Amino acid sequence: MLFGFLLTLGVGVLSVGLRSFQNSYSQKAGALGILAATFLAIYFISGSWVWGLTGAVGWLFLPWLEILTRIRALRLPKEKQLRPKSPPSSDTFPALSEITREIEEEGFVHIGDAGWDWEDYRQFFRLFYREEDRAQAAICLNEQRDFSFYYLRISSRNKGGTVWTTWNYPLSYGLKLTRLKRKWRTICAIKSRTTSIKAFSNKPRQAT
Repeated sequence: MLFGFLLTLGVGVLSVGLRSFQNSYSQKAGALGILAATFLAIYFISGSWVWGLTGAVGWLFLPWLEILTRIRALRLPKEKQLRPKSPPSSDTFPALSEITREIEEEGFVHIGDAGWDWEDYRQFFRLFYREEDRAQAAICLNEQRDFSFYYLRISSRNKGGTVWTTWNYPLSYGLKLTRLKRKWRTICAIKSRTTSIKAFSNKPRQAT
């Protein structure tokens, strides 16, 4: 029993330590370590690997609980006006600099930061433009109370006037699109997002 306690404690402490690093690989390893520590704790208490595995997998369903109880309760005003806004701190949005660099490597130019605040709801947008195909890209951060999420978006207009948008917004789109707007939703890792942006904006029928 003492061995199981010490082993679980060691894995848990190591996992928390890995999560404290700013390196994405260390944070992922720390997340896996937390799953392993949960499995070990339940396994040594119950003596059943099935219950241990169930407890570890339970962590994966916590984001869905957040979506069902908190994200769907987000409310926005009918009208909003963007204004110049300072970027959030590295503690609030640690991936901002890395994603900015990746988008700029695809030929986009950073043209400004904007946002708006309403009650306890805040939005931040980092805007980019690529002149060769008149494509627009944006890094978008949504915050409400102690909850936040971000997504990427790129838009271009073809010769017929249709606006094509690629994004990885995590929720269903609640507004009705006009006949001149098309959205392509994609979910991918950060490293592949700019690749999908490049492939999308280079399609002949979407180029200006």
